[in-house]
Amino acid sequence: MGRGYICKCEKCGYTLNASLGSGMIYPQLIKDEIENMKKGHYGEQGRKFFEEHPDGSISCERVVSRCTKCGNLEPVYDLNLMIPDHEIEQKRQTLMDGINRGDPKFTSLPEDRVKSIIEIKRCVLYEKYDHHCSKCGSKAEIIDEFIKELRQEKIICPECGGKIKEYRFLCWD
Repeated sequence: MGRGYICKCEKCGYTLNASLGSGMIYPQLIKDEIENMKKGHYGEQGRKFFEEHPDGSISCERVVSRCTKCGNLEPVYDLNLMIPDHEIEQKRQTLMDGINRGDPKFTSLPEDRVKSIIEIKRCVLYEKYDHHCSKCGSKAEIIDEFIKELRQEKIICPECGGKIKEYRFLCWD
């Protein structure tokens, strides 16, 4: 489920449509964006990451970025680079080895529970993706607590310097 915020500058009327989170297409979205990264659509950082970590993954939550130079605000995917959690991978391997050996400690577990443990791929952050402004190309940073800053009126309009305020809220999927 995602959350949408229509934000407006009361001074100049600038509008930002910020759809945050993820919807039901999340699993397919990750697959598509991984392929785009591997092809270099997101620059060298992503392409090189997948060359070095073919079992890697990315996060695809919708967030808001702010350009460090011009202040441009835009909704983007966070695209953080993720690697498998080695502790979970070791536990998964221990489980598989026990089942393959016929160890009663492991073979007595309910089949659906075993499948759920084996199929889940848990990842941890390896490196944050370096975002760039679509307007000027400078470095852009993710606003980690966008909603909090929005409600505290700390989001500044990139057009006039006024304060951006929440105008409407909606849930999307």
